[in-house]
Amino acid sequence: MRKHPSIVVCILTTLVVSSVVIPGGVFAQLSSSSFRMTSDSINCGGGRTSSTSFSIIGTLCEPTTMPPTNSIAFPTSSNFNFEQGFPSMDDIPFISVSLLNPSDTSAAKSSVSFGTIQQGSVASDAILVRVTTNAASGYSAAVLSDGALRSSTDSISGVGDGTVDGTPGGEYGFRTSGTDGLYNSIDTSVTTSAKIFAQRATWATNSDTTITFKAAVAGSNASGDYSQTLAVVVTGSF
Repeated sequence: MRKHPSIVVCILTTLVVSSVVIPGGVFAQLSSSSFRMTSDSINCGGGRTSSTSFSIIGTLCEPTTMPPTNSIAFPTSSNFNFEQGFPSMDDIPFISVSLLNPSDTSAAKSSVSFGTIQQGSVASDAILVRVTTNAASGYSAAVLSDGALRSSTDSISGVGDGTVDGTPGGEYGFRTSGTDGLYNSIDTSVTTSAKIFAQRATWATNSDTTITFKAAVAGSNASGDYSQTLAVVVTGSF
């Protein structure tokens, strides 16, 4: 008994930002593997004040007016804008998502294939999701499908017991690996509803999560070419 399942993976990147102001200009940041300083200023106090309805960041002892009229204004020319004070140092929101080959992260990868699956064996193929974002509250990555892994006459059921091993019948699902992965120790099914597979509560730089798709077939599964379309949705929490 031979099966020929394959999966086509497409990517959908969603950026959720409540309010964004994107000025032109060039910005420099101090960063390392453990921190990122988006801006700095010299002042004598300040901080964040918030409630359920608002959030305000303010500082003390920073000039926000310009002589001779002492009105709020910023120097400009045809080539630059100068905005002074800590409140002007907003970090431009961004999020970057890549689908890569886990064995060669310099190469993009947009599909996975199981080849020919023999009854009694488990076939697998993986794709790496790399996320970089300055979202202060991190990001979440989810996967969803357009339906079951299917052929023109049959389908393979989603794993329900935590392990894709072909017991008691044909099974299909995925497992994650990586610091942000949520299914690193259990196989889970792919559903038509978005299932979060990776999550982080702070900003990320080249955060990698590998999704390993697995499939096993049983004698009850009909031979044929099986396929499915997936979407990976990454959302930043700014």
